[in-house]
Amino acid sequence: MFSVITASCLLHTQDVIAATINGKWAEANTAGDGILEITGDVGCKDDSLRCGDGVKNTTADEPLAPRHKRSSLCVLPPQPDHGAYTEAPYPAAFPPGLDIKILEYTCFPPYRLVGKSPIFCNNGQWTGTFPTCKLFCKLARYSDMDFRCLVSEDPADGYTKCDYLIPSGAKVQPFCKVHYYSRVPLNIMTCVNRTWDYMPDTCRPECGKVIPKGTPLMSGGRPAMHGELPWHVGVYYKKNKPYEQICGGSIISRKAVLSAAHCFWKLEAMEPPCRYAVQAGKLFRDWNDEQDEEVQQRDVIDIKIPPHYRGVQTNFQYDLALVILEKSLFFKMLVQPVCLDFGPEMDKRHLKPGSMGKIAGWGYTSEAGEPSPYLKVADLPSVGIQQCLNETSFAFKVYITVDKICAGYTNGTATVCKGDSGGGLSFPEQENGVTKYYLRGIVSTAPADGLTCNTVTLTTFTHVASHNNFIKSYFENSDRLGFRHLNAKMIAFYNDTSVCFD
Repeated sequence: MFSVITASCLLHTQDVIAATINGKWAEANTAGDGILEITGDVGCKDDSLRCGDGVKNTTADEPLAPRHKRSSLCVLPPQPDHGAYTEAPYPAAFPPGLDIKILEYTCFPPYRLVGKSPIFCNNGQWTGTFPTCKLFCKLARYSDMDFRCLVSEDPADGYTKCDYLIPSGAKVQPFCKVHYYSRVPLNIMTCVNRTWDYMPDTCRPECGKVIPKGTPLMSGGRPAMHGELPWHVGVYYKKNKPYEQICGGSIISRKAVLSAAHCFWKLEAMEPPCRYAVQAGKLFRDWNDEQDEEVQQRDVIDIKIPPHYRGVQTNFQYDLALVILEKSLFFKMLVQPVCLDFGPEMDKRHLKPGSMGKIAGWGYTSEAGEPSPYLKVADLPSVGIQQCLNETSFAFKVYITVDKICAGYTNGTATVCKGDSGGGLSFPEQENGVTKYYLRGIVSTAPADGLTCNTVTLTTFTHVASHNNFIKSYFENSDRLGFRHLNAKMIAFYNDTSVCFD
């Protein structure tokens, strides 16, 4: 049976008050020196008063002896290097008397916090590890490269996703994204005092790779595979709707296509860029052919041609155009760039007489025929200049200028015709067991003899390597980065919309 008595109890602030008065917390007043005093009628089963730690403090007829204040079990850590912590006030929401400490950490710039702040201690136990202050390296984001952070010093332990900021001492493995590659191994990067110990070259787009399987179409007498030349584009003239395909071109970067200058030259002058558009990933000639499934359409904002080009006046010398697109292309399986390399050794090897190169187009199919409704692919042999001059009519020899190469047959096996201009002649190269195609020529001129297609004559191509300085001048650091970044200072938007067709 319970008895009701009047008693007083001195409780230490670290004890949780367990005594109750009529079922409620006892009224507590500070008695000083960290001790609480409670008084009142206290119901006790055994005429005793107990504090929250279960220790008997007094009975009804026994005076309470004050206890010494108990020290905290939470030992403060040393201050962090390059930073500091402060002890936060006791939370108002917590019941009084708990052995709790809260530390809030900050770092001195440019150091940044590694770990979580604040941290807590309860009865001598700290939650988690103490934060530290470290220097960080910034990890740039690239469209062609990604990064993974090493879990430990040993790469065999695996990787995890990286944050934007990487603490000093951390190691990162770069790698190329899908459809991109690096010419050199990508080594592990280490952050050392806000600086990477080395930065890899950005990855280059996969180039010159044909699709091994696809939808068979017919070109002359052999199947041309869907995606066989994923760098080939159609150039369209916007005077009429739907737009008319007039030339071809080769993708060399997300926003640049190489074609022939004469495709854009009318009445002895270059036409405004806004009169042209380009389609990539296309198989069928018509602009809006529903059979095309993954076509990318882009307007043209600028066209760069060599300053000496004057069409027939200069015998079509310098017949090359760099076509700048308004928006970037998305590289995927059926839309990829052709490879470019201006080194003389590879160029000479590819253009050795008899070497076979590929070319594609929607041009005329016979001497008096019509344009092909679907993309055709032909394999043409390279022909030496001396043979080209010997087997070409006297009137046409003047068009075999110093920047031309020749290819084709004189027996009607295969040739290029009207509508094929601007298309690229590319040659295969084995690299690490993979066949890649390199652009060597751009369809320029051929003897027409009054026909839309002369099937028994050779074709001249503008030699791409002869214009390497012209092409490189429109890109930033092309030797190291490839043809990724156009030089914005060299590109101009055509603003005179009064001459546009749309």
